Amino acid sequence: MNTVNTFARVTLLVAGVGVFFSLGRAQQPTVVKTNLLTNASFEDGLTGWSFAAYGKRGTVAVDTVEKHDGKNSIRIDNPAGDDSFLQQMVTVKPKTR
Repeated sequence: MNTVNTFARVTLLVAGVGVFFSLGRAQQPTVVKTNLLTNASFEDGLTGWSFAAYGKRGTVAVDTVEKHDGKNSIRIDNPAGDDSFLQQMVTVKPKTR
């Protein structure tokens, strides 16, 4: 077999495989993920969140010093060590991701 012909066939094969895989990737749908939490970054303070503390001994406050993304975070203090938490109801659709 001729070396030039072998090289040409291998080159075409590799190019064909590359085109096949690049077309497969181009046809993938774009998935837009929506944050289901209201005010997830606490930029609007506690809007959308409910605070609960066992025995009503805990406190919650917006913290502008310790932040991870955006301008605010939330600080929950409970010197008694009881349960204290923020919560919100989130509506989800069955069989979705």
